[in-house]
Amino acid sequence: MTLIEFNKLPAQQRTELIWTQAIFLCTDDRGWTSYYALGGFFVEVVWYRGGKITNPKAFYKGSCHQRLLQLIELNQLELTGPL
Repeated sequence: MTLIEFNKLPAQQRTELIWTQAIFLCTDDRGWTSYYALGGFFVEVVWYRGGKITNPKAFYKGSCHQRLLQLIELNQLELTGPL
């Protein structure tokens, strides 16, 4: 799935894909925003009260990417699959 295909899906379907297919990367210090990898792109998820998320935001680069790079600790990631 591409970023464009993901963004065309309704929010509920995007959320289901995150839960079933995305790889968790990290959460910000406040615990409000989490980042996932899904195929060849990333997804930013903002958590709301009651554990609900709305409108997951897919991205390759930009401000979301900069926030992710500041949070992620590459030396703690586990690599899976063929290299």
